[in-house]
Order: sequence, then C-alpha cells, then structure tokens
Amino acid sequence: MVIYGNVWGNVQASGRIEIRKEGSVTGDLRTPQILIEDGAHFGGSIEIAKGTKTDAQKNVFPPAA
Repeated sequence: MVIYGNVWGNVQASGRIEIRKEGSVTGDLRTPQILIEDGAHFGGSIEIAKGTKTDAQKNVFPPAA
C-alpha cells in the first residue's frame, strides 16, 4: 500500500506500507514492512506483523562474493 494523501484511521496490510513525503497517516499501522519517507507525517503506533516466508526472504541480503 502506498500512501500519497491523508489517511485517518487504522491501516492493516499483508504487504508493505509506504508513506510518501506527500502523505499523512493518523492512526495505527500493522504490517510486515514499513517505509516512511522524509517529510511524511505519521502519528500513531506501528506493529510489525510476521510476514510469510516469502516476505522474510525478500529482506535477506545475498551473500557477499
């Protein structure tokens, strides 16, 4: 979910939530991944939910050569 505007209320996503610099969220977030750009507004709490195995594997850096 990518937020460019204003959101008032709680948001739950099974994937990543992105709040862009133009965006504003007032409410609680529940998501396995979060990105809040510089300049974005956020007021609330964040719960990092356990993602699926596929989601977890996306966050693993490949071994250095």
